[in-house]
Amino acid sequence: MSILEIPVNTLDGEVVARFRPRVEPEAPEIVEAVEKVIAT
Repeated sequence: MSILEIPVNTLDGEVVARFRPRVEPEAPEIVEAVEKVIAT
């Protein structure tokens, strides 16, 4: 059985984080991952 994950990628395709689909869009760990990508 595989686990479905949603990646957060940089513009060049590097995966910086993966989250399960049930994580809320505004969850602190997702916001932090997106902010990290934006800052680079």
